[in-house]
Amino acid sequence: MLAEQTLFDLGMEKTISDPAASRQQQFRLQEVEQLAAELECHYANEKLVQKLVPFIQDENWEVRAAVADALVYVGEQDLIPFMVLLKDRNSFVVNQTKRSLTRRDISFHGKEKEKKIENRMFKTLSKFQEKVGTEGVQMVRRDLKTVYEETVGHAAHDIRGILSPLLSDVKKIHELGDYLPAKQMVMLNQCVTRIHERANMIVRLLNDMQNFTRQTPDVRMTENLKTLVLNAVQLVKEEFMGKDRDISGIEIKVEDFPADINVSVVRELMILVFRNLIKNAVESYMIGVNRFASSGLIEIKAQPLLDGVQITIRDYGMGMSPDMLKRVRMFLPKSTSKKTTGSGFGTAIAYEKIVDHGGTLNIDSREKEGTLVTVFLPVEGNQKNG
Repeated sequence: MLAEQTLFDLGMEKTISDPAASRQQQFRLQEVEQLAAELECHYANEKLVQKLVPFIQDENWEVRAAVADALVYVGEQDLIPFMVLLKDRNSFVVNQTKRSLTRRDISFHGKEKEKKIENRMFKTLSKFQEKVGTEGVQMVRRDLKTVYEETVGHAAHDIRGILSPLLSDVKKIHELGDYLPAKQMVMLNQCVTRIHERANMIVRLLNDMQNFTRQTPDVRMTENLKTLVLNAVQLVKEEFMGKDRDISGIEIKVEDFPADINVSVVRELMILVFRNLIKNAVESYMIGVNRFASSGLIEIKAQPLLDGVQITIRDYGMGMSPDMLKRVRMFLPKSTSKKTTGSGFGTAIAYEKIVDHGGTLNIDSREKEGTLVTVFLPVEGNQKNG
């Protein structure tokens, strides 16, 4: 009786003993969690939000709590039906609702502030470029990058030192779960899985922060361009497969690509450049977390020029609005809505490393039509220091 009272005080409801009912409950919980994951990728999508509404009155507190957890991604205009969760009979659901609404407000104001900062930066850089030209802007960017390297680079190193033992502790907690009752073990596994996913996201972010700040070596080697691109394509495929993300319906064509073009580059960095750009093209076909369109096409081509080579990467995915394209063309690190796949550093890293190799990067895009990425690299004998 004492154990039951303790569970009641914690806001836990009686466990369903009927196996069939328990399975149905698990299906409903998984459906809500999937909707929440898709909302994280497509913030405030009205159709997804409406699919959440029927679960507000679910008989099981865990399902209602999952709905409360998803409120972070619900738009202001759609929040009213969910306010009933603030008066839920389960205290855990009420507290989760309050936390989600707080996180939502912080996230919303943060995005608005970030957008204002980006707009100011874009206007400032545009005005500065009009006065001193592109070369002057590049000089300023190099100075800013040096400052960034000294601050963010060291911070990333320190954060990694804190994170490594934390991940080890999470693994130990997961192992301890074997000694818990089944109900509590399920809850623990869910928590550990979420912590592990977020921790891995931090690791990816730290890797990209350090790649962005790391100086490009002066020593270059002669590499076959097509081999570099094919290696990058393989890396992208392996990365998505390793995370159980099915991109088999997206065809990546490397055609009209001469096999005899060589470039003088830092091999691992140039593979990283193409990996980031191709990964962006694949993600243009994303329709939800872990979900991609059943069909899609990415075309990668190369064309020799007098002083170098032009590489194009074209997709026919979601594309970008004019406002989003302006911000992307600043080639600065930014926040990302693709929490499970991206860090916001990919395009910025590609730009910096291409410029360091004496090349250029340009992006054109139309919403719902796709994106064309154009890379220029000097061939051997025509290389300039960025």
